[in-house]
Amino acid sequence: MKYTKDNPPLICMMDNSTCYKNTDYMEVKGILLHSTGANNPALKRYVQPSSWDSNYNYLINKIGKNKYGNDWNNIYVNAGLNAWIGKLDDGSVSTVQTMPWNIKPWGCGAEGIKYSCNEAWIQFEICDDGYKSEEYFKQVYEEAVQITAYLCKKFDIDPLGTVEFHGKTVPTI
Repeated sequence: MKYTKDNPPLICMMDNSTCYKNTDYMEVKGILLHSTGANNPALKRYVQPSSWDSNYNYLINKIGKNKYGNDWNNIYVNAGLNAWIGKLDDGSVSTVQTMPWNIKPWGCGAEGIKYSCNEAWIQFEICDDGYKSEEYFKQVYEEAVQITAYLCKKFDIDPLGTVEFHGKTVPTI
């Protein structure tokens, strides 16, 4: 397994985001995967450290600098995820954790009468490349498998299981 307690994914807490500042803790019940649906596999498009992060220079060197300032670590984006998968600045594919695993993400629609997986599912986004590269797809797929296995072990989640959630049976993955 790629990720372990002693070898977690790269951490870049996006603590300047609206989600990070205004969300709450959750009891983790499962894992939800998304695709950006946008043609940009670069993590730097979405993930940037806060200027006060003690690892700022290291993280910018690993992730790359978003020169447009349109990343998700700001108060103007009303969304947030626990992690992202995509290309680091050197072109390698990796996972970057951007919020604590037990913090409610804002990634899959509004909460309310129908409820939302935002309440109890760790969420990560896979940076899409416009379906141009089979090799990239294989790399992000394997990365998604690795981070999901890590999280299943960490939170004792049955990857083939279901949970009862607000009166409905919902898959854990």
